Amino acid sequence: MADPLAGAWFKVIWAHQHVDELKRHIALYFDHTPYTTPIQRHGDIAIVQAPRLYSRPHLDIQGIIGDCLGAARSSLDYIIWELASRYANRPLIPSSLGGKDDLTFPLYTDPVKWAKYDFASNRAPHFKLPASVIAAIESVQPHKVGYEPLGLLHILVNQDKHRLPLLVEGHIKHGPIGLSLGNHVATVAQSTAMSVAFHAPLDVLPVERSHEMKVDANIESKFVAFGDPTMPWEPVEVTLENIVRCAEKVVGRFTEFLV
Repeated sequence: MADPLAGAWFKVIWAHQHVDELKRHIALYFDHTPYTTPIQRHGDIAIVQAPRLYSRPHLDIQGIIGDCLGAARSSLDYIIWELASRYANRPLIPSSLGGKDDLTFPLYTDPVKWAKYDFASNRAPHFKLPASVIAAIESVQPHKVGYEPLGLLHILVNQDKHRLPLLVEGHIKHGPIGLSLGNHVATVAQSTAMSVAFHAPLDVLPVERSHEMKVDANIESKFVAFGDPTMPWEPVEVTLENIVRCAEKVVGRFTEFLV
């Protein structure tokens, strides 16, 4: 007998592959040092400013992010479709084919809204889902501990339907910042004293490169969901990895109902 969750598992694997592909694209982008760290000279004093990008990242990066989110979301929708098919014990017919069986895996970050939606009374009876399945669905809601990344998935995948993700530059990593002028090199500050956080979108690019004085500092990338303040301050690949791993955990959670 074929595994009913084979499609869901495939989508999880597919999402993981997109994360790996994203890492390669980001590494390639930053290998070419697409940023400069401007210096303001005031006599013998040099003021190091926040790094600025001068090279636009390729749209492939944003496209990969969207594809990863879509695959992770599909893995959850495949679960609920298989559960509904199993317990309804009939072929499901979506509205696009004249039926009334439209169904997506519910995701609610707010427990009050989840209670108001009342999945147990609203949608579950139509597909004859048992109490054990309803309880399992509630246990993996984004407002439950350990499943918070699904809340980000819900927000981002809906945004991606309408526009590309907005990439935002990150901050200088911990460690010394090196300043060089000609053949002279010196450490000017530790990141604790020199750390810079800046939020310029990556498509705001017109800057002049500094050739007289150079600054060496590691730069992290950060993905912000179209300026959404709920996004964690971390590199995009970390955010997506957490989302995909959480989706993978959910698929495994429902294996017991479909064996």
